[in-house]
Amino acid sequence: EMERLKRHEFTLDVDERQRLLNKGDDEIDEIAEVAELENLAMLFLKELIKKECWDAMEVKGKSLTLFVGDLEVSNFPLCKQTEEQIAEVERVLAQFSHEQLVDSELGGGGGDEEEVGASASLYGSHSLKYCKDPV
Repeated sequence: EMERLKRHEFTLDVDERQRLLNKGDDEIDEIAEVAELENLAMLFLKELIKKECWDAMEVKGKSLTLFVGDLEVSNFPLCKQTEEQIAEVERVLAQFSHEQLVDSELGGGGGDEEEVGASASLYGSHSLKYCKDPV
């Protein structure tokens, strides 16, 4: 019978073999640490996006799908409005109602419709930006 050497008995330089094994283990540990840090960064980013986009919604987007058929009904998601946004909307609505009031006063005075239309178009909120002397 022939004696066969086992696989580990082929290695003549045991110290070099052990150094290579340790180096491989160190690389594995380093790669695992980098992957763990990347995963933590992605989790942080996910939570940040969820907080800004999903948790900030007043009405969350949802949809209903039929079991049979291709019909899908979804609602319209709404973001919560900040105090600044609410104040801006109120300001714009007040400005619009004021412009409507001015237009109705100019229209009720009589006269040529083209002349009233032309002069009313210059009484807007942006008239001073484009024309120094409103009619």
